[in-house]
Amino acid sequence: MSAAFVTGGSGLVGGALVATLRGRGREVVALARSPEAEAALRTQGARPVRADLFDPAALARAMDGCATVFHVAGVNTLCPTDPSELVRVNVAGAEAVARAAATAGVKRLVHTSSAAAVGERAGTIGREDSPHRGSYLSPYERSKHEGERAVLAVAAREHLDVVCVNPASVQGPGRAGGTARILLAAVDGRLPVFIETRISLVDVADCVAGHLLAEERGRAGERYLLCGATLTSREALALLADVAGSTARPRIV
Repeated sequence: MSAAFVTGGSGLVGGALVATLRGRGREVVALARSPEAEAALRTQGARPVRADLFDPAALARAMDGCATVFHVAGVNTLCPTDPSELVRVNVAGAEAVARAAATAGVKRLVHTSSAAAVGERAGTIGREDSPHRGSYLSPYERSKHEGERAVLAVAAREHLDVVCVNPASVQGPGRAGGTARILLAAVDGRLPVFIETRISLVDVADCVAGHLLAEERGRAGERYLLCGATLTSREALALLADVAGSTARPRIV
């Protein structure tokens, strides 16, 4: 079976993807940027390689012999104090990976973007082909949108086969930050008040399945939203409380 190169393999989605690929008998080469990540990836049966995310030449050498690249690595912080790291990793890093994939001659790059990158206008439902509103709600949203555009620009210039996947808020075992932090606080009774809004969620297993379907069946140059359910705050918190057996109910305003 064809080998796959994975970035972000020590994260929630990337780790689950590595495990699934190995479970299918695929050889996995995974980018490791720390000794801890290297050890974790080796435990999962992947072959870790050390390379700089921002060095296309080194990445291309690491990708040698791989048919598919899954670029999952990214910074997932909505409102950082200093957004420069978001831009560096989510835009410049994504572009470097795309350039490396083109140099290595891989058959397909599956780029993990975000549902936030769609940027649908207020009052509309976000779809794969929704026109972007032209403004951003957070530095994270901007970085993922610009990162996706950078990857597609490399694809057009270098004739690289790219498919983008755009997950909603990914939830699953081991997730404790971002939206999960809010949900856990609600269950524990540490969230007395929350705003009325809508939350789009996707289970990590479904997110991984979407990545693999993008590799197998996706159309080059297209994006695919990965979303399991879109709920109001009230619906999401009530469902979570029922599942967890919690009596805590934040006041929705």
